[in-house]
Amino acid sequence: MKSMILDRVLHHRRWSIPASLLIISAAGFLIFRVFPLEVLQTSQRFQLWRAGLSSVESPAGDRGVAWQPSACRHNDAEARPPCACVVFVHGMGDSVATWRKLLGQREWLNRVGRPVKLLAWDLPAHGRTPEPPRNPDGDLQLRTQALAQRLLGATQQQGCGPDTVWVGNSLGGWVASWAALRRPDQIRGLILAAPAGMKSQEAALAGSEPLSEPTVESLRAFREKAYARPQPELPGWVWRAAVERVKKSAVARIRSVQQPEDGLDAPIRQLAVPTRVLWGRQDRVLPLESGAGFRNIPARSLRKWQELEGCGHLPQKECPEPLIDAIVEALN
Repeated sequence: MKSMILDRVLHHRRWSIPASLLIISAAGFLIFRVFPLEVLQTSQRFQLWRAGLSSVESPAGDRGVAWQPSACRHNDAEARPPCACVVFVHGMGDSVATWRKLLGQREWLNRVGRPVKLLAWDLPAHGRTPEPPRNPDGDLQLRTQALAQRLLGATQQQGCGPDTVWVGNSLGGWVASWAALRRPDQIRGLILAAPAGMKSQEAALAGSEPLSEPTVESLRAFREKAYARPQPELPGWVWRAAVERVKKSAVARIRSVQQPEDGLDAPIRQLAVPTRVLWGRQDRVLPLESGAGFRNIPARSLRKWQELEGCGHLPQKECPEPLIDAIVEALN
C-alpha cells in the first residue's frame, strides 16, 4: 500500500515540474508577444542591476544608473568622493542600456590607478526620465544647451566634480560638447563617439526621418545604417511594437526644438577641454565626412581623432574596445 502511494507521488512530481515549466514558458512568451519592448528593456535593466549598478535620480527628475567602489562612498552628503567620475550620455531614441558593455563589464577599470565612479543618464523623454510638459517651457528643456546644463547639475549632485570625463554618442555627444563649453572647469576630458551638432550633418540627419515618421520598413532600414555588421532579424510583431513606441516618443519634438544657436559649428572652435573623437568608418547614420566640423576643435584640445574600421554609429555596442581605451587615456 505504501509503495503504491509513493509511486503515485513520484509520478505526480515527475509530471508537475515539466508542466509548471511549460506553463511559465508559455506565460513568458505571451507577455513578450504583447509587450516585447517592455520585456527587453526590463531584461536590460536587470542585467545592469545584476552587474552591481543602482538606480539614481536627480531632484529635477533625471534618472539613470550608477556604480561606485567603496572608496567613493561617504556618509557625509556634503563630502566629495576621492575618485574620478565617468558620465555617459546616449543618443536619440536610446537609453542607458546602450552602455551595457562598458558598465557591466568593468575589468577595464583595473587599468586606471584610482577609484572611479560610473554614471549614465537617461535623457528627458528617454528610458525612465519623464518627458517635459508640452508647452514652450517644456520645449526649452529639450534644447541641447538646456540638456547639458541639466545634466551638469544632476552629475554634480551625484558627487562628481572637476575630475569627470564625459562620454557622449550622437545626440549625447552634442549634449556633452555643450557641457564642456559651459563648464570646462567641471570636466577633465571629453570623448565624442560619432557626435551630432554640426550644420554639415543636416543632410545626413534627413536620413533619420524614420525616427520621426516610422514604419516597419523604415526602422529596419535605419538599423541597417546604424551597424557595420548585419544584426539578427526580429519578428514582425517586435518591429510593429517599435513603430508604436517611436510614434509616442519625443524624437520628432527634440529635433524640431533645436535652434541655430544650439549648433556647434562656431562654438566648437572654443572648446578648451581635452577631447577625443571616435567615428565608425561604416557609420551611415552620421557618416564620417559629415562630421568634418569637429576637426575645428582647437589643436590644444583635440587629443585624438580615431576612425574605427568595421564599426557603425554605435561603437559602444559594436566595437567598444577603442572607446574603452579612450576613456582610460582620459582618466590616467
